Amino acid sequence: MRGSNGGTRSSADNIVRRWKLAVFWLILIGVIAAITEGLVRLTLNPPGLYPRPQETSVMTAHPVRGYALLPGASGQYTAGGHSARIQINERGFRDRPYAEALSSDLRILALGDSFTLGLGVDAMDPWPEQLELLLRRDFGSRASVVNAGVPGYSARQMRHTGEELIPELHPPIAVFAVNVETYWRVEDPYVYHGGQLVRNLRPDPGDRRPKRPLSVSDREMDMASETRPLVESAFRDRRALPRVGAAAV
Repeated sequence: MRGSNGGTRSSADNIVRRWKLAVFWLILIGVIAAITEGLVRLTLNPPGLYPRPQETSVMTAHPVRGYALLPGASGQYTAGGHSARIQINERGFRDRPYAEALSSDLRILALGDSFTLGLGVDAMDPWPEQLELLLRRDFGSRASVVNAGVPGYSARQMRHTGEELIPELHPPIAVFAVNVETYWRVEDPYVYHGGQLVRNLRPDPGDRRPKRPLSVSDREMDMASETRPLVESAFRDRRALPRVGAAAV
């Protein structure tokens, strides 16, 4: 009886030790995984993942705007039953060769997001291309509308694009296509992270401002504050438009 009891206790003790060892290893693995994830987050600082895979193939990082269209890239955009080829020129826009715009007498800069770029439609269908067709009826090939639309851009990124292009193009007119429903992109922009275009929803620990829904007037003010400096600078030099008009007459 004693031997039997001793054997039973020994077997029970072995089972307990095995369970303790298993629990220990599970806890250790969990701690290691948590530390690893923390180090990865600190190192890579990833944003909230809301990928836009359709546009990623033609995107690249940009030091000022965060991301931009990749010069010379091409891709196929398919969504909602629509499919269209996207070809990016040497300057990083869905447009004709940039040199053609630089050599034109009348240059108009079109700034915007995917609506301006024309996601899902053929190259000649976006509104900048249609505007250019109308202008060329009167001015011929001397008129060019540069399509500087980039998918997902905020009003701030559009302003940065204009500040970059206006000294090169010297356009008498810059046209903004801004949807007030995308006001949130100013504070929660899409970013280029790890080769993907994703939406940044990570809260800023230093931002102590109260979070509340913006009213329509707030949205309009946000858009105006972002776009006003560029609109004012775009109209400082209007010499090109009268010169082309006089030549056409």
